[in-house]
Amino acid sequence: MLGGVSQGRARLRASETIALRWSTRSAGDARHRIGAALRQRGLPETFIADAALVVSEMVSNAIRHARPRADGQLRMAWQLDDHHLRLEVTDGGGDTEPSMRAAGADEIGGRGLAMVGAVSLEWGVRRKGRESTVWVLLPVPR
Repeated sequence: MLGGVSQGRARLRASETIALRWSTRSAGDARHRIGAALRQRGLPETFIADAALVVSEMVSNAIRHARPRADGQLRMAWQLDDHHLRLEVTDGGGDTEPSMRAAGADEIGGRGLAMVGAVSLEWGVRRKGRESTVWVLLPVPR
């Protein structure tokens, strides 16, 4: 389960769950939080930039396409070990399921999940009751 910092045999093992306001500013808050946590663990800036881009896209999509959780907020969670960073954003569900699509050349949006897919090992959506969690697995550089 995701929760406080773990002290295990893995060099990088840590996790955190963060409540975010239901606001477009939360994408920046999420970027800042994951960036600070990964820098504290000495990970490369290119990896941190990818993780920040991914979590920002996940939070932005939740705000744009879903509803807040019952508590009026979003939940961002991350879990890190020596091999993977798992990012999760949980909202109150929406009318559609997140899916990758081909955006037209003149469209402003529609490329976010393609970017997420390009830097991740895999991603998916999990539903539980009314809540929806989008998760992404990123490979930790050696």
